[in-house]
Amino acid sequence: MNEKNRIVVVGDEPTVVGFRLAGVKDTYIVENQKEAETVLKQLIEDETVGIVILPDTFTDYSESMKKILLKTSKPIVVEVPTKETLGKTETIDELVKKVIGVDLSKGGTTK
Repeated sequence: MNEKNRIVVVGDEPTVVGFRLAGVKDTYIVENQKEAETVLKQLIEDETVGIVILPDTFTDYSESMKKILLKTSKPIVVEVPTKETLGKTETIDELVKKVIGVDLSKGGTTK
């Protein structure tokens, strides 16, 4: 059975682990920009993927990747800050709630 509009996280280990704790099952740990783009290209071809979450440290796209993303309406690529780039007023809990709607402070509920 194929799921439609899956949420997938591609990123460094801390980002992936954080989203796994929030309930995202489909994740890929990558070490650098090239690996991130390779995985992103595969996910763009997968019709079951609706949203790809990527840390902003992996969004310095190559020209070929920029062209692919400009032509693609699905999946939606959401760039999130990492611990290093996260604003001082926004916590990881707030970020997870904003991006996927899960409130970690209430035990992972969507309300």
